[in-house]
Amino acid sequence: MFSKIAVTRASVKREHLDKCNSGLGRYFDLVYLMLRRLVRLRNRHYVPVTPANLVERVTAGVYWDIHDYLKGKERQKFQRFFGELLQVYVSKAFQRMYPTAPRLTPRVFFDPKYKTGRQEQRGSDVIVFSPGQAVFLDVTVGRLRMEQTITTGSIHSFRQDVRAKILHTAKELDRSIRDFKSGKLTLREWRPADIRQYFPVIVTVSPLPLVPVVYDEVLQMVQAEGLLQDKGIQPLQMLCLEDVEFLEALVQSGIPLEQVLREKISDQQYASFPEVSSKSV
Repeated sequence: MFSKIAVTRASVKREHLDKCNSGLGRYFDLVYLMLRRLVRLRNRHYVPVTPANLVERVTAGVYWDIHDYLKGKERQKFQRFFGELLQVYVSKAFQRMYPTAPRLTPRVFFDPKYKTGRQEQRGSDVIVFSPGQAVFLDVTVGRLRMEQTITTGSIHSFRQDVRAKILHTAKELDRSIRDFKSGKLTLREWRPADIRQYFPVIVTVSPLPLVPVVYDEVLQMVQAEGLLQDKGIQPLQMLCLEDVEFLEALVQSGIPLEQVLREKISDQQYASFPEVSSKSV
């Protein structure tokens, strides 16, 4: 396992020389380190490039090892299987956040099914209601490609990735919210007239690099497609599994989910959760 994700000083030098020859770029190119995660020392000890990078590689990174190894129908089957597992994991987290109680109006709905004409549709993976507000969450296993997009900063590759992995899920969120607002998707005791604000959220297995300039680009692409632009719909947000676990702790401590998302929107860093006050909205 270590040999697969580790580099030595000599191997890094060879990689940079092969890529850049004697060009200046080789002194600044860290792609190879980011792709490998560990540096092997002469005494056979290993040092992580960054601890967070290593943790991501041996957790979510294992999924991509399997994904990239498989081909064709086998890869598609694995994607569906893992996507269902991810959806169950997120659903279980929200079940713990909002346990059902007899005689109380249900606040959370999971993967609701409904018909539009003769066609059966599926609503968002998780829908959470509170007075005047609704959170629609959809889960995706999509990722941004490491070498082509994240480490090289290619805007063309980035836009390709967003279209393939983010916009598709944004379209599903948009349809689910529209169908609820039009009355096609009915959920017990919750009426569209009672909801003023909608919070669309995409949950991914791994965190996306949502620094402000990247997040603004995503929102512009979503807007250009005419998605999630209806009155009352808040800006699209993206969370990873770690964020969902953090949300679970906050909600169980008494902080409303909608408050966390609202304060996250107002935070200039976008990607991180701001310090959330315990004051109720």
